[in-house]
Amino acid sequence: MIVTLLDTEAPPLRAQTSTQARQFVATKLSDLDGSAVLRVTGGWVG
Repeated sequence: MIVTLLDTEAPPLRAQTSTQARQFVATKLSDLDGSAVLRVTGGWVG
């Protein structure tokens, strides 16, 4: 994937390289008030 991105004429600024990353970014982009991201990340920090 990285080689493909580097060979692209206009590569994106950011590229998610895993399914989990794509799902998390999709949640963040569709979350207008932050509540969905908080539900996902709330348990990450003790």
